[in-house]
Formats: sequence, C-alpha cells, structure tokens
Amino acid sequence: MFGLSAPEGEGFGYLPAIGLRDLAFGLYLLILSFTSTPRVIGLIFAATLVIPIGDVIIVAVARGTDAILNLLLHGASAAVMAAGSIWFLRLSTNNNTGGQP
Repeated sequence: MFGLSAPEGEGFGYLPAIGLRDLAFGLYLLILSFTSTPRVIGLIFAATLVIPIGDVIIVAVARGTDAILNLLLHGASAAVMAAGSIWFLRLSTNNNTGGQP
C-alpha cells in the first residue's frame, strides 16, 4: 500500500478507515472547488502538499530506492498539487477578499 507492505491481522482493519478518510478528503476538495474562491483553493492545495511529501519521506525511510516507482508516484502527486496551488494563487493575485466572493 503506497509503496509499503499492507498490514496483517488486526492492523488490516485500518485500510478501509484510511480509504474512507481519503474519499471524504477528496469530496471536501470537490465541494470547495465549486463553492470557494481561487485563493482559498490555492491555499488548501498548498497545505495539502504535506500529504504527498510525507508519503515520499515515509516510503523512502521504509524502503529506500527499492520503491523508486512509488517514490516517483508520490513525487508526481506533489508536483501536480504544487502546480495547482500556484495556478489558483496566481488567479487570485488581484483578489484580496479572502473567502468572500
């Protein structure tokens, strides 16, 4: 899972819980993309960079270069999130109203 071995035994129960939280997080972003300003979306995307960067660190520490494809996947995810954040923030450079339309 994410470049790491899936947990076994009782630990396996965490996988559906993690999946549901990921699904909810995706829905939060979808709702925000339709109801918020570009500036707020850009800031949330920037804060969300913690997830793929953290994943890269976790996989690198646990598996090193044995998981190069997983590291590249998480790195690409971080790059897309960073690009999206920059794009949304540039859209809002002249709009300093915060969360107000």
